[in-house]
Amino acid sequence: MKEKKSFVNFIFFIGAVLLYLAVILYIAYGYICRMDGVYGDTYYAALKIKYDRIASVDKPKIVVIGGSSVAFGIDSKLVEQETGMPCVNFGLYAAIGMKPMLDFSKPFIKNGDIVVVAPELSSQMYSGYTGYEYLMDSMEERPDMAFSLGKEYARGFIAILPEYLAKRAKIKKNGLELSGIYRKSSFDEYGDIIYPREENVMAEGYLDTDMPDISGDILTDEFFGMINGYTEYCLSKGAEVYFGFPPVNGLSAGWSADDIKSFNEKLSERLDCTVLSSLEDHILDAGYFYDSNFHTNDPGTICNTILLINDIKRVKNDMTKVSATIPEPLEIFATEPSDIKSDETYIYSLSEKGILIKGLTDSGKEVKELVIPDQIDGYRVYGIGSGAFDGSKAVTLTIPQSVSYISAGILKDAGDISSITILAGSLPEVSLEMLSGAPENIEIFVRKELYGKYITDYFWGVFSDKIKALETE
Repeated sequence: MKEKKSFVNFIFFIGAVLLYLAVILYIAYGYICRMDGVYGDTYYAALKIKYDRIASVDKPKIVVIGGSSVAFGIDSKLVEQETGMPCVNFGLYAAIGMKPMLDFSKPFIKNGDIVVVAPELSSQMYSGYTGYEYLMDSMEERPDMAFSLGKEYARGFIAILPEYLAKRAKIKKNGLELSGIYRKSSFDEYGDIIYPREENVMAEGYLDTDMPDISGDILTDEFFGMINGYTEYCLSKGAEVYFGFPPVNGLSAGWSADDIKSFNEKLSERLDCTVLSSLEDHILDAGYFYDSNFHTNDPGTICNTILLINDIKRVKNDMTKVSATIPEPLEIFATEPSDIKSDETYIYSLSEKGILIKGLTDSGKEVKELVIPDQIDGYRVYGIGSGAFDGSKAVTLTIPQSVSYISAGILKDAGDISSITILAGSLPEVSLEMLSGAPENIEIFVRKELYGKYITDYFWGVFSDKIKALETE
């Protein structure tokens, strides 16, 4: 009996020690959050605006939760004008994850609220994934935000601390220069992006580097458990919860009617909340998009917001007509058909934009150090296509200044390429799946003066642990 009691006491002692250590480390994280900021005007820092916004609205409100499609796609003032309820734009970045955004919102969900959960159509958002690195960047100088997530997140924060501190040190060493839309100052006090977006800037009118996904693979038990658990919590607070869809670029949505119907049905069958409308209602003209298949431009934001308002009115049996009108989509660039050509090393397509590297010749596959030229036969090399280096025996790859577009899976069957040097003077358009199939130890070297911009960029930031600054160029 004494032995059993001693064992129980020992277990309690170990538990107490572990709890004490966890508390100390969590407090240490709080201290780190208070360190001098380096992410002050980055895109990540806009999470603080959104957190403060949802915390400040006391009366019944409409909360739209998701990733960057929500950040780009909602006009909160228009929602309030048409519904009479304040709107909280609670979306920022898919790389943060859907779960943290749901958990951030919980303390502020109250009786009478309407919550619309609208994740992007990707495996990252249709899961319980948490991007701790991006959360750390976003919560800099705000330990209250970290603590509001609770002890469930403590282990993840502690695990990422060394990498987080190392990245901060690199930014302090190399500097951080920001420009364009991906910065905190692009947002207003509602959490809406107000940076002018008066065109579709995608070369083809859509991105083949980040395609929406409605395969059955993303409809996992983990996803349904997460959404249904959140729904149960909100209902206990007297709030209504609905599931919605993001705006989807029509040029990226190559699904059949049966595919869409099946996806809608599976969601409706397993979700405990009402699905606001059908996915096909949110597949929009490419002229409504800006720089990705989920990011709307100015007319697209109005269009997407009106669709949301109409969805809410319909489920609330509100038959009043929306006073705002949907604007016409913008005209987009039309690409001319391209010719397939080759030289000694590369197989490429030639169009009015220039040259897109599509593959390697037999002799090109034998090259150990691939150095892509700025031009071939006098034409600018502007991009690298998916599978461009299939079968390559190279160990290093150098991408020239001229390249402004890098597709998904360029290294999928490329063998042993473990080092990429990018000489571009500005950040190329890139796929989040660029490194699919690449060696785990791969390194990406970029211009020293652009290092900070790369690792805090919306698209390139997902590779921040691989990116290093060139000391010499």
